[in-house]
Amino acid sequence: MLWTLWAAKETAYKIASKADLLAVFTPRLYPVVLSPDDYEPTRSGVVYSPQGPVAIRVSITPDYLHCIGATQLSGILDHVLWDTERLSPAKEGGDHDPSAAVRRLAGRRLAALLDVPAVDIDIRRFQDMDRWTPPTTYVEGQPARFDLSLSHDGDFVAYALVAA
Repeated sequence: MLWTLWAAKETAYKIASKADLLAVFTPRLYPVVLSPDDYEPTRSGVVYSPQGPVAIRVSITPDYLHCIGATQLSGILDHVLWDTERLSPAKEGGDHDPSAAVRRLAGRRLAALLDVPAVDIDIRRFQDMDRWTPPTTYVEGQPARFDLSLSHDGDFVAYALVAA
């Protein structure tokens, strides 16, 4: 349950920081209200961030949990595309650069959605002030209208995206 709450708070912060570059992650400022059933593989709820409420949905498996969120409190979560992938161990020739791996995972999904070769998808971040900006998607060198979030922890990488 602790990791579920943490993932919900972190998701709300990622969303808040896209709207307000001065947003800070102080976990106690992000109270979470979850659906009551602790044994369901998917839990829904709301995180009350300083920038406003964030609807969340947490998918829970024995190996990982993944949380998606949106500032619109109804409907939009059904349109969020997301996936997770376990990194192959380095000893098996796997890529253990989680940042590159998650970009490839999201890039493959975007390429399939847009019916373009994966090499035409580029996901970039820029340094703005003293922070890194959220990832921006480019298709054939042009900015694409997708809201994208990337994450990695341990052996897992994940993305969530929605057309902006």
